[in-house]
Amino acid sequence: LQAFVQNLRYSFLYQEQDGGFFLQPPEELLENPDISLASEADLASGVAFFACSLGKSLITLNSSIWYNNAEETSIYRDEIQSFQTNIQQTLEYLKNKRSLLEMADQHAPNRLLFDALAFYTLGKYLNNDEACEIGINFLNLSLHLIDETQGYFIEGGGWDSSYNGVALKLGLEMYSILPNSEYKKIKCYKLIRAMEWQR
Repeated sequence: LQAFVQNLRYSFLYQEQDGGFFLQPPEELLENPDISLASEADLASGVAFFACSLGKSLITLNSSIWYNNAEETSIYRDEIQSFQTNIQQTLEYLKNKRSLLEMADQHAPNRLLFDALAFYTLGKYLNNDEACEIGINFLNLSLHLIDETQGYFIEGGGWDSSYNGVALKLGLEMYSILPNSEYKKIKCYKLIRAMEWQR
């Protein structure tokens, strides 16, 4: 918990006014002519990856009786609460980059699932229904990229057993936090297919 709070402190020191984050690549990368500078889509994707981890952590903490009630966690609860504006700005940044992420990640189900978890978990933490709905939309986009015959996630136009495993792991994380519904049952079947293929 202490390490998590330390990571929040460090990360939000580099948050910019639009809710994104300052990127300073190592000099050796900047001087390498074979490596392109990060695009706007790369930056948005990086924030989605960060927000995915952030959101999962926050809703996990919120579900903990110990975290919410123990005297020894009160100092951490207060400090995490102090970052509320930063967390909201992170979500607003992602909302503003939604179309860009949909376009950039359209052939990468694992990235669409990072997007899904970022929106859904931050939306759940901040009680933002719109963000949760956007997260579900990204989940649907990723599941449309499952091969109907064999069941694997189609990554970059074909199959890749490593990326199928990544997408499956993220899909199961998303499944674990969705409320029980007929929709959840249908999505579970698709994940089972991907799991059977991976096996």
